[in-house]
Amino acid sequence: MVNIVMPSNDPYGHCGDTFRELVRLWQDHDLCTIEYKETNNVWFGDIGNIILYDRPRLDWFDYTQNFKDVLWGNTVPPRGIPWIFWGRRPSLMHQKFDTNKAYSERTVQSFFAGKVENDVQMANRCSTNWDAYIDVFEMPINGHYIFSQDEYLDLLKDAKYGLCLPGFGPKCNREIELLCMGTVPIFTPGVDTQYHDPLYEDVHYILVESPKDIPEKIASISEAHWTFMNQSGRQWYERNASVHGSFNRTIEILYKNKLI
Repeated sequence: MVNIVMPSNDPYGHCGDTFRELVRLWQDHDLCTIEYKETNNVWFGDIGNIILYDRPRLDWFDYTQNFKDVLWGNTVPPRGIPWIFWGRRPSLMHQKFDTNKAYSERTVQSFFAGKVENDVQMANRCSTNWDAYIDVFEMPINGHYIFSQDEYLDLLKDAKYGLCLPGFGPKCNREIELLCMGTVPIFTPGVDTQYHDPLYEDVHYILVESPKDIPEKIASISEAHWTFMNQSGRQWYERNASVHGSFNRTIEILYKNKLI
């Protein structure tokens, strides 16, 4: 049985969702055991072994600590090992994954819901008029989310396309949530695609350089091509971000890099 160490008292105030919630799902499905210790990181094995780095930026990383190696989630430094990523509420995504709406059942063409909590997000999300080209666009600034996570995931199922903007880190939970719900992501400049299992343009997502490109790009996608991307995205999620897929991919990466 694989051992995972998680912080017992996180000094950075992690609320326990995202990857921390995913690890608890690993344990619930008998894939690992969790130990809680005084540490700033999540570790594969024990403290001093492999750091499973789940923070949005490198600001939290202490290079003076003893460690064997690191798997990088949100941000991948030069010569780092790209890993996986996750949604905000993996348990809800696990519950909702089995239901996938077809193209004709989705009543919203394009969708975005998020918020701005800091200057980095403000610069990444508010400098361009993306809202003018997205049918449903909700982005409160320094406010609360408009939707609960349960409502948000259900709304994604009703949308054919979902806009992806860089957040606090180069990746965002949104990309994984869209892939899980079968909503084709619209990637914009700055959205990171560095994963061990790569994402490919026009297979898993469509790419635009500016808001005005969105209508033409969407119009060029046939229902058959959208269905192909819907299935490709869900398959990628199942391989890399589902409960069993994320665990198996982590083990595979560790073996490939001769870390276990």
